[in-house]
Amino acid sequence: MKIIYAIAVLMCFGFTFGAHAQTDEKEDPGFDYGQFKNEFSVDLIPIINGDLPARFFYRRNYTTPNGRMMAFRMGLGGSMTTNPADVMYESVNFERQRTFNYQGLIGLEFQKSISPKFIGYQGVDFIIGETITRFDEPERMNILQHYQQSDFSIGGAYFWGAKYHILPRLSVFAEMALLVSNNSITNSTLRNFDRRDTVSSQSALQLRFLPIRNISIAYHF
Repeated sequence: MKIIYAIAVLMCFGFTFGAHAQTDEKEDPGFDYGQFKNEFSVDLIPIINGDLPARFFYRRNYTTPNGRMMAFRMGLGGSMTTNPADVMYESVNFERQRTFNYQGLIGLEFQKSISPKFIGYQGVDFIIGETITRFDEPERMNILQHYQQSDFSIGGAYFWGAKYHILPRLSVFAEMALLVSNNSITNSTLRNFDRRDTVSSQSALQLRFLPIRNISIAYHF
């Protein structure tokens, strides 16, 4: 798996930098935008890791009047897992952990054809998401039943990627990204299922580099 990730990283760097090196050359479209303007894809990394449902992605490819290749993009993903837990909070032992997360993005992409099958691209995304972790204990009277932590984030990403067309209607692509986000973390408790107390809340600015943001397979229509 590490070898696959390394190859994907090299593809992203190589084809994106190659695109800039060919800015003075004539465009060689990787596929016909007039025939296949829409693109729907699924991220393979969550599927490989067993996290379902996976992340889904939509592109609307187009060519500007001056011949520049671009795309409008949207993404949506989420997952929910339940695992045994052994967490102590306020002298209460929690036995089950449930984690739910979702993320949505909207962005703009600038593309450059490298060859009839390869396309390099880069662009920016606006991202919003949340991860909710909830710990449960067996029901008892007059004491804490749930402890919950919510991590809400909003931010943006600058990404680089490369796409390879296996068939005119089928392609694979990989991306890396630099992410900036503001994360707000809130801890809360729920007593007797009807009273919620906010225990603590904090906010922090984060900067992250993702060498492998996604590895996806796409269908064009």
